This record gives sequence, structure tokens and C-alpha cells, in this order.
Amino acid sequence: MQVPKSDRIKTAGIIALMVAGYALLIYRPGVQQRNAEHERVAQLQEQINGFDQPDLIALRYEADQAQARLDAVRYTMPAEQEVFLVLDGVTGSLEAQGILDHTASQSDPRWFADYAVQPIHLEFNGDFTDAFAALHAIETMDRPVRVDRLELVGNTNDTSGHITAVVQLSAFFDGEQGHE
Repeated sequence: MQVPKSDRIKTAGIIALMVAGYALLIYRPGVQQRNAEHERVAQLQEQINGFDQPDLIALRYEADQAQARLDAVRYTMPAEQEVFLVLDGVTGSLEAQGILDHTASQSDPRWFADYAVQPIHLEFNGDFTDAFAALHAIETMDRPVRVDRLELVGNTNDTSGHITAVVQLSAFFDGEQGHE
């Protein structure tokens, strides 16, 4: 059986249309997309090649300097038994400034996961410059101490410049021994 010539031409035409459709609708856009991606990869590769490699020695030096600054301000956390040294340092700072009229008391410590806080209430009388110097000495102690509250009360009629200072401090200590 022989296929009529008109059917062979129709079949060949349909196959030609299918090949042309594939080429125009699928193959060509895919090639264009692949070429665009290759071009993008080449651009990104150029950017990567343009970056300077970091100077690892300079970065290491910077890191060491930052660590040294951190170590310079790092405090040693006292054990619970050593908190009296902080209280002793606070009263010693006041006495070093000539402030003998003072009271200091402490309340129950507050316990946290890795540390504890010992509240200290401090009240003293003196002139402003001595009070400022004493507070500065307290804040720069070897042990971590934070001024939580500061109240300065003076009398405008008092020409001597005496003030009453009420200070609430927090002394931090190592809480790893735990709270029994």
C-alpha cells in the first residue's frame, strides 16, 4: 500500500512546523537564557577577581588590639565571701577624699544564673568636688560596681557647698557557688 503524495506532503509539512515551533518556542529562548546566565556568571567572576584579598596580618593585629582593650576593662568577679572587700573599697574611697561622715549598708543579694548582685546603700555629706571624686573612685574600682541611683541634695543658702549624697550601688559577684 502506497501513501498518497498529498498525505506525505501534509505529514512533512506538519513535521516541519513542529521542528520550527520547537526551534522558535523552546530551543531559541533556552539558548538565549543560557547565554544570559553565562554572561552574568562572567560579570560576577570579574567582580570577584576585582576584590582585594584581605590583609590577614592587619586583621589579626586589629583583633589583638580589640582583645587588649577588652581585657583592660574586664573585671574580676569576686566570690560571695569577697563582697566585703567591695564594701571596704567603697568606704575607703570616701575616706580617701576626706569624707568621714558616711553610712553604708547592704541588703540581701539578688541571684541570677551566672552571677549575683549585692545592693549597697551609701549616704554621705561633703562638698561637691569631694563627692564627685569619691564616686569616680568607686566606679573605677577593680571590682565591678554600678551606680544605680544617685541623689544629690544641697542647700542654696549654704555657701560652703556641702551636699548630702544618697547612692544606691550594685556590687556584682560570682554566683556560680549557687544560692543555698
